[in-house]
Formats: sequence, C-alpha cells, structure tokens
Amino acid sequence: MTTRRKTFHANDFLTRAERIAKIEIPENNKKTVIVKPNNQGIGFRFNCYSKEHLFPDIDKTQFDKTVMLCHKICESTYLQKKIEEGAEFNASSKKILAAGVLFVLTALILLIIRVYGPANDDLLTAAIILIGTTVVSTVMVVIKMYLTSPKFIDVAAVTKAKLRSALEMENSTIYKQKGYEWKMEPNYYWLELHNFKDKEFAAGFVKQVRLNTESDPLHDNLQTE
Repeated sequence: MTTRRKTFHANDFLTRAERIAKIEIPENNKKTVIVKPNNQGIGFRFNCYSKEHLFPDIDKTQFDKTVMLCHKICESTYLQKKIEEGAEFNASSKKILAAGVLFVLTALILLIIRVYGPANDDLLTAAIILIGTTVVSTVMVVIKMYLTSPKFIDVAAVTKAKLRSALEMENSTIYKQKGYEWKMEPNYYWLELHNFKDKEFAAGFVKQVRLNTESDPLHDNLQTE
C-alpha cells in the first residue's frame, strides 16, 4: 500500500502578511466598499470609510464600529495562538528531567565517595537507586512526549467562524435594513460592504411595471395578438 506524498507550495512557507502582499485587493466602486487588511495581516485598516459611496446611508461611526469588531476578532484569535505557543508544553516532564539530572549528579558524588572513601555499600546502593530512578523516569518522559503532541487553536477556522457570525449579526440588525450587506473574502484577507439598494429598486420597478401592464385594458389585446 503506497501513501501519497504531500506536496508543498512556496506560498505555504510565507507569512499571512507576505501572502496578502502578493494579492491584488479590489478597489471601491459604487456597489462595494472594501476594507483592506493591515500591514500585519491579522486585522483591518480603519481608514477605509468612503463617504462618496456610503454617506448618508451609513455613517462613519457605525462603519468603524463594525470594522473594529472584526479587527478584534482577528487579533484575539491570533493572540490566543501566540499564548498557546509560548506556554511551556509538558512542564511536568521538564521538571522530571531536571530532577533526573540532579539524581545523576548526586549518584556520581556518592560513587566518588564510595571509591575514594571508606568502603560503604549503602552509598553504592543509593547511587544505583538514583541512577535507576532517573533511567526509568527518563524513558517514561520520552514515551509520553512521543505519544502526545500540543494542540493549538486553528486560527483560520476559528477566525472565519467568528467573523461570519459577527457579520451576520451586524447585517441582520443594522445594515440590511439600510440596503447594505457585509461579506467576507473567503480567507478574510479583506471585507466587503455591498450596496444592494439599486438592485432592490430595479426589482421593484420591474414588478411595478408588470403590475401596471397587467391592469391595463390593452394588456389582454396585447396577449392575444
């Protein structure tokens, strides 16, 4: 049975900021306002409000509040991972290994005293016990570290889920009522605030024209011709 060898791409070794630097981020247009990422790639810029495209429907204070909410989500998950990475993994195992080193040094001292001092079998027995204890504890620690591994937060998955939930809440409570909707780029490299007011107006206009036409006395004649 053969196993597939995983292939790597050069982008796999780039930081998030380096990947973003290689991406062409879209610009604002009359339908969409783009919130760009910051230089670190772990949040968003706070200078992306476009008065030309949003005022007076969406004021800058509300816009910036939503951006800040999303920025804090990205920042908090990133910091959580850094804390996990900085925490001592298997701290108890490290203490056992440190104690083992102390036991070995003590055993060596006892053996030196046994060799150059008066004959004392108790010293030899104590040294053997210390060395044996160190060997057993070291083997157990090695096995434990081999069988276990640290579990870190999946930053991308957690951030996406939190951002999606936050944007859905913002849309349902604030923005959709004003004819706008927040969307997230699949990898949350940037955010998009879409204006669908014109689409609604156009749909309503077509519907109104259709209703007016159907109520027109000439409508039946037009249908039979």
